[in-house]
Amino acid sequence: MALQWMILTYVVAAEAAIAALLTLPSPKLLKDRLVSLISLLLQPALFIVPFAGFQLLDIYWKNEHRLMCAGENCTASERDRYEKSIYKAQRNVILCVSACLLYWCVYRICKYYKEIQSLEAVEKRTLEDGPVRNPEENLQMEATKSVNEAEAAAGGTDSRMGKLSGWN
Repeated sequence: MALQWMILTYVVAAEAAIAALLTLPSPKLLKDRLVSLISLLLQPALFIVPFAGFQLLDIYWKNEHRLMCAGENCTASERDRYEKSIYKAQRNVILCVSACLLYWCVYRICKYYKEIQSLEAVEKRTLEDGPVRNPEENLQMEATKSVNEAEAAAGGTDSRMGKLSGWN
């Protein structure tokens, strides 16, 4: 009976350690590899969510069908055992909820880190392509370009035409 709680305890401890590793500052290469490794482990580790859910259902069922020990018909040892079982149930509920919450936290940390990586890649590509202009500068450049093309069509001088025809 205690085996599932030991498993859940170890999983929660591992999830807490992983969350701590992900949030600690580290070199970019190490962080990249750590996030990719943990992302690969997240899918098989999803078993913890239904496992914790079934354990919560078990605690609920046992709580609903537990014999109440209140009043004068209970001895002191029975009352102590009843209170101890209530405390264990509360501890186990906290354990189940923390397992699910820590799994979600690790998942979101990995997802945010991957989004940051993709945004950095997009930023790197745009910086390699040239400076980013605001929309007003783009409109101004297009207007200047169309004016130059109109002048060239009307017979004005265009530096491109001069280079093409050799009149430079």
